[in-house]
Amino acid sequence: LSHPKHDIRDTATYVPYMKVDVASAVKFGGSATRRRKLRDLALEKLDRNIQGIGQAHSPVEDARAALQLYKIASKEWETLVNW
Repeated sequence: LSHPKHDIRDTATYVPYMKVDVASAVKFGGSATRRRKLRDLALEKLDRNIQGIGQAHSPVEDARAALQLYKIASKEWETLVNW
């Protein structure tokens, strides 16, 4: 599958879902953010445990979680998209 770049929504690059890296912010000044794992976002925002230790990795479960994360933030997300 291939999609036009302007149609892609990635939970790893959505700034409100990123984590502030305080150590880097102090060391380099300003604010530093870092990408968060889908597993951690799903647990925090959806109260769902995906990609559990000892469990087979499911791309379908990942896709469902990513879509749910998008849906709960879609209005704000779309206002932040740079066209």
